[in-house]
Amino acid sequence: MNEEIFVKFVEPQYIEKEIVAVGFDNTYRAHAVEKNRYKTIKIKNLKPQEATILKQAALALGFDAAVNRGVLDCTVESSDAIISGSFVQFKRLSQSIMRQPFRLKQLSKLIIDAFSSQLKPFVFKNKTFDWTSPYLMGILNITPDSFSDGGKFFELENAIQQFKNLVDSGADIIDIGAESTRPNHKILPYDEEIRRLRPILKEIKNLDCKVTLSVDTRNVKTAQMAVDMGVEIINDVGFDGFNYKMIDFVNANNVAYIVMHNNQVQGSVSDVVYGELFEVLQKINAPVIADIGIGFGKNIEQNYELISRAGEFRSLGVPILVGHSRKSFLSKKFNFTPVQLDEASVVISSKLADLGVNVLRVHDVRKNRLMLDVLGELKV
Repeated sequence: MNEEIFVKFVEPQYIEKEIVAVGFDNTYRAHAVEKNRYKTIKIKNLKPQEATILKQAALALGFDAAVNRGVLDCTVESSDAIISGSFVQFKRLSQSIMRQPFRLKQLSKLIIDAFSSQLKPFVFKNKTFDWTSPYLMGILNITPDSFSDGGKFFELENAIQQFKNLVDSGADIIDIGAESTRPNHKILPYDEEIRRLRPILKEIKNLDCKVTLSVDTRNVKTAQMAVDMGVEIINDVGFDGFNYKMIDFVNANNVAYIVMHNNQVQGSVSDVVYGELFEVLQKINAPVIADIGIGFGKNIEQNYELISRAGEFRSLGVPILVGHSRKSFLSKKFNFTPVQLDEASVVISSKLADLGVNVLRVHDVRKNRLMLDVLGELKV
């Protein structure tokens, strides 16, 4: 046996296992895990006096907060803050600022919520989503003009066969869309959208299938029809902003709702998308999933950055969805064949799953299911 002293890194997900392995007292194991788990958070839009108190509180607890240099002499109107520390340190920081003035009591609660929130399960007729591992949303476009498979499943018989293929491939959710959202697409009137959707929803109902159904629409009348026919999730891409009429509908009907960021972004893409989603989530009372909006209002570099930072959105406290499959940010960067485009999409899916994204919206369910099965063996 090698008896040389050495140093090695420990991956975050293995901290508890390693603490047990060194023979640490089991009574205090949970506390030891929190002391050894580290996180970096970013706090936005602090007033100088708030940032000063926060920094002082952090220093008193043995760590620090990075703030704008103009905070001390109040030469800036606001400052963000970056803080890195253990879970225990953040809990103590939250307690320390709870009785402080300004908005620090509010910040105290936000910090506690970010570190302690557990996603609430979604319970549908045939399935409970506990969010402990990623779920696959298969895409079924019943349109003549979608960017990736337009026209293939426009006829009812072909659409039903593709629906069965997605089920057999391991889809947890199937998202059915009758209106293309490709660049420069034509706006589809709601009555035509309903005309396309109703036959396939009727056929699916007759199949008595156990998969969860989602309908991709921005129209409240279409959403009402879909819910009446047993659809359990409304996936709202909206256009040029958030769809407050749809938010009113899902709130009134307590329907599961996917809200997507679909705005042009100026500045830090992660901060802007996070901030705008955070704001709109305060208005939604129904079960909600947040979609960071890959390919909608973002350029190629912004799309790649959002994917790399998708794990940051978990602190929103709701399940996170990413729809990246076969999108142009991949094909414009690389000269992929259709097969390569699906393979590249699976690579992105693997990265997103490792970052803790909850729902992956994909075309090729079979390849993504295989990836998740293998990836699951690498988790603890």
